[in-house]
Amino acid sequence: MKMMQDVPQHWRPTMVGTAVVTLLSAIIFYDTWVSIVRIWWRSDTFTHGFLIIPISLWLIWTNRHHYRALRPGISGSVVTVIFACGLVWLLADLSNVQVIRQYAAVALLISALWMLLGHRVAFNMMMPLGFLLFMVPNGEDLIPPLMNYTANFTVWMLRLTGLSVYKEGLNFTLTSGNWSVVEGCSGLRYLIASITLGFVYAYLTYNQYWKRVVFVLLAIIVPIIANGFRAYMIVMIAHYSDMKLALGVDHYIYGGVFFGLVMLLLFFLGSFWRDPPLQQFDAEKKRRVGGRHEQRANYRPLLFPLVTVLIAFSLWPLTSAWMKHQQADRADIRQSFATLHAMGWQETPDPLWGWKAQFNGPTTESYRYFSNGEHKLGIYQAAFADEHEGGGELVNSQNLVVRQKDPVWKQITSGQVEIITEYGTVTVNEYVIRSQFHQLHLLRWHQVGAKATGSPYLAKLHQMIKLLTADSSREQQVVLFTETSEYDYDKTREMLKGVAVNWIKND
Repeated sequence: MKMMQDVPQHWRPTMVGTAVVTLLSAIIFYDTWVSIVRIWWRSDTFTHGFLIIPISLWLIWTNRHHYRALRPGISGSVVTVIFACGLVWLLADLSNVQVIRQYAAVALLISALWMLLGHRVAFNMMMPLGFLLFMVPNGEDLIPPLMNYTANFTVWMLRLTGLSVYKEGLNFTLTSGNWSVVEGCSGLRYLIASITLGFVYAYLTYNQYWKRVVFVLLAIIVPIIANGFRAYMIVMIAHYSDMKLALGVDHYIYGGVFFGLVMLLLFFLGSFWRDPPLQQFDAEKKRRVGGRHEQRANYRPLLFPLVTVLIAFSLWPLTSAWMKHQQADRADIRQSFATLHAMGWQETPDPLWGWKAQFNGPTTESYRYFSNGEHKLGIYQAAFADEHEGGGELVNSQNLVVRQKDPVWKQITSGQVEIITEYGTVTVNEYVIRSQFHQLHLLRWHQVGAKATGSPYLAKLHQMIKLLTADSSREQQVVLFTETSEYDYDKTREMLKGVAVNWIKND
């Protein structure tokens, strides 16, 4: 109660409005907020999400004397921003892109707060409000490129040191033993922690925005480079200890200590450009505002913006529910192989290669095998229905050709291949995988109606357009695969591309 009495009269309506807007967001976008919290709860990488709101409030509290001197005022023009964020949420919800939907929900809340605070106050609170975007658990798409960087950097450093290294994909071999770069080696946790801490440090240490931006950029670049040195250091410790050290718990201890030292060094160097506390600049302004006569708080101006927020928030979930109701999901797969038969391919029994796709919850899937006398060909199809009901998804980072720690198969290479069709150039994904007895060459893509692409982003876009146009055509993932050897990559690639062209043309 005493804290509320200390709040200036001109701030009290805004604080009430802020509480109401936050409650409306939590109720109307309940499913989106729950999806965020669930990831915080189950993933150690994103557990810090529970601290984002308290830290944001604390950042505002640290500069409360500065904010007391400002007078919030409703900015109606921000309604356009609210509607733009709502439209993004709708499109993300229709195409089931969870991370965009989550960002849009947080942006909707920030925009509504911006409208209540007014342009001047919102600009001064830009960093604490923007910090709320860290609530969204995002970054897993960075794991593959970070793993590739770590593997390449480590091997480069080892060779620079003078050691002999044989590298194959994410695996490399030294005379002392074998190494594999797994997800935990990507450094994603260090990167997320560095960006989050760097953002807070930049806000507390600097008043000039260019300094804040520079420091946050350093907080992104430094841990990526440092993670490469961390991996190199661990390999060197193990190599020169005859594989006795840095292989168990100490593997993580060394890495954690090294990261901590790097961050301390970054913060120490950043302190040399520290700005004076903000309160010193605002002392005179505080005295002027403090000397004014405070009028009683007027809550009536809140009515119109709160009703506007209610309408602007509610419009999008209602629209999404109506549009989804207009179109039922199809979960069928292509059954006709007439074009393959015309090319000389005849169905044959399973050649027992032993590979199975690691896709997350397909509603319908099929493995079919063909032979043309020279090659044998496998075709895997997977379709997903009820994506919006928590089932499997056509586009999902958990749909893998080989899992990271698969006991049988290893991914040797991955890349992209361009296929020329009568509709234009289609880029599909290419993999080479290996087991103890077989090596397979794979081409994989998403098929949404007549549109084929290896890009998950384009596939989501095609799904969204398909839903908006009430198109009920088939959606599926397709994988073509055949046995190969390291001397036959070009030959099997051309064979798979020929099949893919006819498949895409006739789907």
